[in-house]
Amino acid sequence: MTHINLNAQGEEVKRFFLSLPADSRRSLVELDGRVVARVRPSKNGASGDRDHDGPWTEAKNARRCTLIDREIDGTLDAGGG
Repeated sequence: MTHINLNAQGEEVKRFFLSLPADSRRSLVELDGRVVARVRPSKNGASGDRDHDGPWTEAKNARRCTLIDREIDGTLDAGGG
């Protein structure tokens, strides 16, 4: 995953991202009908804490691999299921 610091961006870009829905759903940013970004709220606000999901396990890795395979196959729905 690439982290992009919005503090280094122009005010227009900051305003755009801050204007996105603040609910618990994901947003797709499209240009000419093509998805160019997927945005989802952080699970625990803006803290960026990555330890909230506990340790990485074989079960999590298996789930990750399944989701990657489904994304490649085109069978992954918007809810990740």
